[in-house]
Amino acid sequence: MRHPPLWRPDMRLSGPINGDLLHYRRNEDGPRLLDLGCGDGTRAIALASRAFNQVTALDATESLIELAQRRAAKRRAAVTFVCGDPWATPFMAAQFDEVMLLGDLFGHSSSLKSDVDLLREARRVLQVGGRLHLSFSDGDWIRRHFSSKAVEGLPTGFIYRRRSLSADGHSMRTTILSSGDDYGIARQSCISEWLYTPRDVTEVLHLLGFEAIVYDDASQEARSRLTPDIPRFVVHCRAGRPSAVLRTVGQ
Repeated sequence: MRHPPLWRPDMRLSGPINGDLLHYRRNEDGPRLLDLGCGDGTRAIALASRAFNQVTALDATESLIELAQRRAAKRRAAVTFVCGDPWATPFMAAQFDEVMLLGDLFGHSSSLKSDVDLLREARRVLQVGGRLHLSFSDGDWIRRHFSSKAVEGLPTGFIYRRRSLSADGHSMRTTILSSGDDYGIARQSCISEWLYTPRDVTEVLHLLGFEAIVYDDASQEARSRLTPDIPRFVVHCRAGRPSAVLRTVGQ
């Protein structure tokens, strides 16, 4: 099921946002939105610029939060930016109506349990009936179309990606070499990504107490900054009533 878009191409959002949020625009207070792993604040600023007046955004990188604050001030966008741990946020339980995990946070954790803990924290800060919007790479597509090398040309340089699959096919490691006019020589970084299918994610979401789970088709629209050539799913779901299972999943 697809939802009407809430973004325009000129907003340069790194991922789609559920169009169902549009109905809140008729509500004077608006929803309490949390962008978890907000990066440079692009999504949060875009939402605040479209009349959403209770937008909070959190990221663990202080320099990104400072950049986001400067960008929001320039756009006169009312966003509360917080530098903190996405796995242990400073927010109260049931503080938000909507939580977005649309960047590169989920799936790039150090372990499978870490991803489950991230979803558990998102569930904690959502009120009952609140919605989670989550994106993740299409693991089956990666395994079917796996290529060990990819090159992306840029106006001022290039990005070269060298990839390797784990022996069990459950994760992928990418080494990124990049160059540009600002630093001249190539820089190298490494990232790891867990390869999930909708069935995997649905099972975990159910166990964590999420309901009404709906997927958008895997699409290049939901681009990842780290792996822009790989299609991603976007899933929307509602937080059900807490149960004892929340204390045991992933442990």
